[in-house]
Amino acid sequence: MDSILEVEDEKSVRDALKDALEHFGYKVMVAGNGEEGLKYFNSHCFNIVITDIQMPIMNGFELARSISNSDNLKTPIMRSQHILKI
Repeated sequence: MDSILEVEDEKSVRDALKDALEHFGYKVMVAGNGEEGLKYFNSHCFNIVITDIQMPIMNGFELARSISNSDNLKTPIMRSQHILKI
């Protein structure tokens, strides 16, 4: 089963996206900010990371930069706004 890390500070958006992804069979772990997301990323294996950009503590650009500098360079990162505007 594919595993997704969703990083989003707005609970209603986070819950809606998580529910939609789980409906299609994905295993989803959620984080409320980039710092928490990076912690999860470093301790689990994900097929993709979906992140908001504007978040407290660590924004999505900082998260993407940290992930890009990690040993797991093959994990794609997607902005959540693109998905929600479909």
